[in-house]
Order: sequence, then C-alpha cells, then structure tokens
Amino acid sequence: MSEESPVLGRIWLVVPALTLGLGSFAPFLYAGIRGYGKRAWMAAAALGALDAAAAVVVAGAPDESRQSSIGGFMLIAGIIVGTVLVAAFRRRSRSTPLDPLELARRNEARRREARAIATKQPHLAVEAGIGRPDLPTHYDDGGLVDVNRAGSSAIAALPGVGEALAAKIVSTRIQIGGFGSFGDLCSTLDLTPQQLDDAEDHLLFIPL
Repeated sequence: MSEESPVLGRIWLVVPALTLGLGSFAPFLYAGIRGYGKRAWMAAAALGALDAAAAVVVAGAPDESRQSSIGGFMLIAGIIVGTVLVAAFRRRSRSTPLDPLELARRNEARRREARAIATKQPHLAVEAGIGRPDLPTHYDDGGLVDVNRAGSSAIAALPGVGEALAAKIVSTRIQIGGFGSFGDLCSTLDLTPQQLDDAEDHLLFIPL
C-alpha cells in the first residue's frame, strides 16, 4: 500500500494557538470526520473536554484570581498539547500507511462528501475534477468515476468493468448524451445490476 499524505495540513498546526486553546480539538474532529480512525476521535474528545473545562473556569473566575490563573494554565496546556498532537498526527499519517479497513472507511466518507457536492453543485464538481481520476489534478473523492466524463481507461479500472465494457460505455454515452443513473446505465447497456455490483459505489453520473 502506498503511503498516505497527512490529512492535517500545516495550517492545522496553528489552530490551537489562533483559538487561544479553545479550538485545540478541531483538527482531530476534522480528521475523525474524514475517516482517520479512533485515535482522531479520542484526541478530539479529550481536547474538547479540556477546552470546555478551561472555558468554564475562565468565564466564572474573577480577574487576577487563583481560579483565573488555573483557567489560563488550562488554556495554555490546550495550546501546547493540541499543537504537539497535531504535529505527531501529521508525521504518523505521512509515514504510516493506513490500515486497509480505516482506508476503506476514509474513502467511503470522501465518496459521500463528493457525491453531495456533485448533487448540489454539479458545475463546481466538474471544475474540481470530482470523478475524474484521469485528470492530472482532481479532488480526492475516495475513488469516484464520473461515467459521463471520465476516460475509458479510468472506467475500465473499476472492479468488474474491464476494457471492453468501458469502451462500450464511452461510445454509448456519446450517442445518447450521457447516463442519468446506475439504473439507466444498466438498462441502456442491457446489464444486470449484479454485473456492476462491485463498481456501483464508485460510479458517479454528473449530467452533461
């Protein structure tokens, strides 16, 4: 398995400091949502609890009181711990391949996210390269392939498709102006859903 680029970019390193410690949990909440496993959720929960406790202590403390000092210390601890954990998480995600199950979950989450964009803002999806693994740069959509735009080789690479069916898909979409859905694809090409069962979750149909 190839190495994974870190889900947390460099900008996340400064989030704990920019939020005065109150947003230390945010990078890990983001990583958890993107499917990066239990460690991300655990870090988000722990830092979130620390941030919430610090906010309560500071909000309820008179100025220059011992309670106020404790709250300030907790915020500083949140900044330091959050920054260190983000740096460690970035290094680990850069150098350590994801567990296959975690990778599958992450890609599934990204496909859902990309499908939502394609449904609500199809023009934006096309511009971002969603469903276009054949383009030099494209949105990380978890492995989607836009059946109405992707090249034959990208479609052929899907499980259970192959070069012959991919060529038929491309030639037919030119004749009919694209496919509207998975059901439309199957009925037009006289295929059973079972023939494309393994590929179905990766297929995308952005209107032409």
